Amino acid sequence: AIAKAAAAAAAATRSSGDAGITVIKSSGGGPMPYAATASDPICFEYINTGVCGRLQRGEICRYRHLDASHPDVIADRVRQGKLPASALAAPGGGGEQSVLALATAAAASFTATL
Repeated sequence: AIAKAAAAAAAATRSSGDAGITVIKSSGGGPMPYAATASDPICFEYINTGVCGRLQRGEICRYRHLDASHPDVIADRVRQGKLPASALAAPGGGGEQSVLALATAAAASFTATL
């Protein structure tokens, strides 16, 4: 009877593995950001500080984590009036460093106004 029960349990284990059940193991790393699309909003905490508090707390952040020199970040800062419109043309002219300098200067002036 015990051998029959063990055989039935082994058969159930084999069939459940083939039933499409996927085991996802977490890696040793921290939480991963949400897989955002280009239409999703930007995580301003990450842009301003370089760290996302949600991810540090182990939560999921549903915003995009972009560098300060990313074209979407620059376009957003131009829309908000924190950078001049000329900043949008700089990457096309090969002036990525100048855009980064403009973004840094804008961040510094914004911080000074607080």
